[in-house]
Amino acid sequence: MTCINKYSHGFTLIEMVLVMAIVSALAVIGTTAVQNSAATFRLDSAAAKLISDIRLAREMAMTYNIWYGITFAATPTDQYQVYSTDGSTDTIISDPSNPQNSLSILIQSEFSGVSMTSVTFDGGNKLEFNPDGVPYLDYNGLTLSAVGNIVLASGSKNKLVTVQPITGALKIQ
Repeated sequence: MTCINKYSHGFTLIEMVLVMAIVSALAVIGTTAVQNSAATFRLDSAAAKLISDIRLAREMAMTYNIWYGITFAATPTDQYQVYSTDGSTDTIISDPSNPQNSLSILIQSEFSGVSMTSVTFDGGNKLEFNPDGVPYLDYNGLTLSAVGNIVLASGSKNKLVTVQPITGALKIQ
């Protein structure tokens, strides 16, 4: 004959509450970590896309021996466009990855939660490259004389994209 202890089956209410509290805490911590990682990934991706499009404008200017540029509109528009120019008419170019679309990027649409908080190119919002790849403020204007800055933000995180005068070298900070 076996003796069955009436206390040896199942969990007590206190044990269940403790397990549920621990699982809930881990779920909150895990969700927050995933959301932060996703926001950082979108911010990094937006900065990489921006760098890629600035390089595209510079390389096209040098390849086709005509001027190309980018015009920026910070918050609330959060947009930039890549174009060719003759000094009087700017023509938005086709997106190389999807030629049916123009290369006009709405940051918020492509990278949810990311915004372009500021653009500084010697007080302007345009960056153009001559056929030698030298950055200018405008076809009819002056060369970029100071480091140009574009700030992208997602929540409390920022990425600074810089454009060097003379060389057009790009950097993400």
